[in-house]
Amino acid sequence: MNGSESEIVLLLIASATPYLYLMLQVFAGLRKLERYIPESKPTIKISVVIATNRSAADISPIINDLLLQNYDHQLMEVILADDSGGRLQHNDLPVAAQQLCRVIPNKGKGKKKAIRSGIEASSAELIITTDDDCHLPESWVKEIASFYSDKGADMILCPVTVYDNGTLFGKAQQFEFLSLQGVTAGSAEMNDAVMCNGAGMAFRRDLYPQKDTDISGKTLSGDDVFLLHYLKREGKRVAWLESENATVTTDPSPDPASFLRQRSRWASKAQSYSDKKTILTGASVLLISCAIITAAIFALFNPAFFYVALLLFIMKSIPDMLIINNRAIFHGKRELFYMFPLLQLIYPFYVIVTVTAGLFRTNRW
Repeated sequence: MNGSESEIVLLLIASATPYLYLMLQVFAGLRKLERYIPESKPTIKISVVIATNRSAADISPIINDLLLQNYDHQLMEVILADDSGGRLQHNDLPVAAQQLCRVIPNKGKGKKKAIRSGIEASSAELIITTDDDCHLPESWVKEIASFYSDKGADMILCPVTVYDNGTLFGKAQQFEFLSLQGVTAGSAEMNDAVMCNGAGMAFRRDLYPQKDTDISGKTLSGDDVFLLHYLKREGKRVAWLESENATVTTDPSPDPASFLRQRSRWASKAQSYSDKKTILTGASVLLISCAIITAAIFALFNPAFFYVALLLFIMKSIPDMLIINNRAIFHGKRELFYMFPLLQLIYPFYVIVTVTAGLFRTNRW
């Protein structure tokens, strides 16, 4: 290699180093996690808030899951914030659900406005959010309420997993989601959470900001991560709940196109982020992905760059393997590890595609 090529090599390695450092920090957080064992019998009132643009028939599975919750229903209310313009009617719900659930119209437009409308209509001390296509274990509400009573966290992040539909594409989504959950759990345990998922999240009602601008009113969705950033700025305590009983299961995307649309929607919100650690983490993922692809392209003209690309690939793979293995053990999905080599090769290109698509995405949910 000549002098300029050596400088390129150093630059590529330097651009990949932040990712290695940050992900090893995440793994350190994961190693500190302990399974939660409830200590108290909670008696606090809970409001479950769900934003939806579906009909009563479409959301019947999650309504059934909520009816089966083993928490005292006298201490529960379910707020269904309708963003469909009246498609969801209270009388269309099963008779058994009509006492537990309330249907309210979205005062604005989009998921985040619907969530706000639901929270403003709620009356409980603790708000729990989830999505209308999720599946909930019967102890879900009780486990979150117990954790809140025992630990006193201002915001609680819960495990989320992808349902196994038996397809290869579905299994790939399960595996990819393990990495996202690893970063969520590990960073939260290190007291510097960088992401969360509104499918399984709880927070004190009195801490929800009065103004949309406090959690970025520019986007129609993204209420979860923007709320996380707001509470971090306010110095509130964000905790991870390590429990199978608090684990929400969400359906996989039916096809690659819908999967990429969802991920590009997530990526598009990064333009409005203000949390330094989240921005740094996202930038490190983008940098190492670009570095790997750049080194691979240079290897087409100079074989010596193959070893650079291999080194960068290893720098990314070591922390990824540690993080994913930790979450795979927790969720009982270690059999998916055969997918690691192929998905790891695809991942840098996937990052570039989703980030690029996110930059041009329209504002919708």
